[in-house]
Amino acid sequence: MTVLRSLLLPFYPTSLIFVGTSAALLAVTAIVPSEAQILRIIPAVILISWLLKFAYSILDDAANGAARPPVPSVDVLGPFGLRPLLQSLLCAVAYTVATFIGGNLETLILGIYLALLPASVGVLGVTQRSIDAVNPLTLGRTAWALGRYYLLILTFIGCCAYAYSIFVRFAIWRIVWYALLELAVLSIFSLIGGAIFIRRAQLGFEPRSSPERSTAAAEIERLKRRSRALDDAYGLVRARHYRQAADPIGQWLSNLNADELPGDVRTIMTQAVQWNSDRGLAEVTRRVIAHLLEIAEPDLALEAMNITLRQLPAFAPESENDAVAMSSRAKALGNLQLAGKILGNFVSRDPAHPLSAAARTLLRDLQA
Repeated sequence: MTVLRSLLLPFYPTSLIFVGTSAALLAVTAIVPSEAQILRIIPAVILISWLLKFAYSILDDAANGAARPPVPSVDVLGPFGLRPLLQSLLCAVAYTVATFIGGNLETLILGIYLALLPASVGVLGVTQRSIDAVNPLTLGRTAWALGRYYLLILTFIGCCAYAYSIFVRFAIWRIVWYALLELAVLSIFSLIGGAIFIRRAQLGFEPRSSPERSTAAAEIERLKRRSRALDDAYGLVRARHYRQAADPIGQWLSNLNADELPGDVRTIMTQAVQWNSDRGLAEVTRRVIAHLLEIAEPDLALEAMNITLRQLPAFAPESENDAVAMSSRAKALGNLQLAGKILGNFVSRDPAHPLSAAARTLLRDLQA
């Protein structure tokens, strides 16, 4: 969700249909004769209540990362929503208190309240707690947490007010006039919601839909699939199909990215140790080591082998190339004891295996 994307929410077809319909109904109420004011006031109040309730719904969706505005429905457009009533009451109380005090303090109070009104709208929109929407400390912290986006909101409201002062001089059809005013209100609310979503971390707000939630859900699903791969491998170990047991592990590792690899390798090795099957652990370790060496991760391969060596001191890699590569890496890291053990275990496992010239040279260097 970006600022521009949030500002576009009032201009989706569903929002425009609502604006057009409510603007037309407001225009109809305006032509009611002055002798029947009650027939003008009651429908107008209901329509304005609908507008504010729909505006809070847009704010709520924008704050929660929705890509589209809510669809006007009975729930959304039911008259006399709680949040519009509370906000209207708060505005009335603030205005009454300011006018009762009067003088310069009246101007100061109204100025401060108007400056904090977007924060009040935002807090009431996402928390629905009236005490927070009127608490100066909460509102101040909210405005501070929104940072430059709060200044953007105030600037946008100022631009809307300036545009109003210009358009009011022209003769505009009532339906167009009401539609423009409604779009301005919806745009302000959607901008507040978008700013809340963007600054969610600073506000301590956890939206229903966000990159963090999507990432967390994807990670949970990934861990479930990893657990199934480990269960498949363990089932094959229990059935004594030791070589086949390494296949689910190899397939899983081949689909990992660089960030996921270290943690998953450690988890796989830890789980394999707990299987209480030396052959199963050995086969899985050989597959893990071969894959890590193939993708140029020798340090992680050494870490995996160390885990296995603590359980199986005589463990050796599958091939001479793997043994030489890991032994050379351990030597380069200054761990001569580990380097000698890796290559020595391989030679001890198959004494008749003819070593290559590189393996013999390395073995002599380590024995020297």
